[in-house]
Formats: sequence, C-alpha cells, structure tokens
Amino acid sequence: MQVWKCSCWSWLIFIQYIFIYIYIYWGSLGLLYYMAGSTLNFLFEDELASFSHTNKNVLCGAVTGFLYKSTLGIIPACVGSILGGAMIGSVAHLIHYLNEKDYIAFEMRF
Repeated sequence: MQVWKCSCWSWLIFIQYIFIYIYIYWGSLGLLYYMAGSTLNFLFEDELASFSHTNKNVLCGAVTGFLYKSTLGIIPACVGSILGGAMIGSVAHLIHYLNEKDYIAFEMRF
C-alpha cells in the first residue's frame, strides 16, 4: 500500500495562491479601466459630451484593452482593444437591461 505524502495544507496553500492571483489580476484591470476612463474624461470632455454612456464605456474598454496588451506589440494591442471594447460593451448592455427590468438599481457610467 502506497501512502501519499501530500497533506491537506499544501492543497489549501495552492488554492490560496490561485485566489490571490485572480484578485490581483482583476484588481489591476479594474484600476487600469478607472484610470483610463478618468484620463479620457479629463482630456476629451467636450468631444465625449455627445456620446452615450454605453459608447463611452466601450471606448474606455477599448483603450484599456489596448494599454493592457500594448507591451506585446501592435497586433496583440489591437486584439486587446477589440476584446476590451466588446467585453465592456456587453457588460454595459447587460447592466442597462437589468436596470430596465428593475433587477438592479445602479447604472454603469463613465
């Protein structure tokens, strides 16, 4: 009979490292989205006045995706821009839909 020498604590530490990685990853993306949105709003306030909130969120998501993948080159940065805009646009539409149905009571504003 073979006895495994892996304790329960090693699995708990492994799971803890995974959760810490996820928190740091999503936290950094949230901070980057906030900083990109604040900078766009500060620099282009008059130009963005005619945009809807959904369009502003898509633009901010695209800029965030571009900045996040810009260290890998121009093609990954463009792909990140497309994916960032699509992800934030879908989240903005979902929040708008849930807000119309009175499931939630907040708006995703830029």
